[in-house]
Amino acid sequence: NQVWTFDTASSYQYPAFTDPEGDTFTYTSLACIPAAAGFILTAGTRTVSMAASGQAAGLYSCTITADDTYVNGVGTGVFTITVDT
Repeated sequence: NQVWTFDTASSYQYPAFTDPEGDTFTYTSLACIPAAAGFILTAGTRTVSMAASGQAAGLYSCTITADDTYVNGVGTGVFTITVDT
């Protein structure tokens, strides 16, 4: 979970997914609710970033989804970003 300061450029890279078999994951989506127009979401690198003055203050719940292409290989991770004033 992240706390960012309003009007300050910030970024966060979600940790890589792992599983017992050591499979490689492909990150397929990264989304935040409510919709965060000021965030730059890059699923392939597991990164969410915000330019200065990029987003309104508030609490954002973000979900990243990955797939290792095997049966039951889809996983999700959830984190929050709080943009303080």
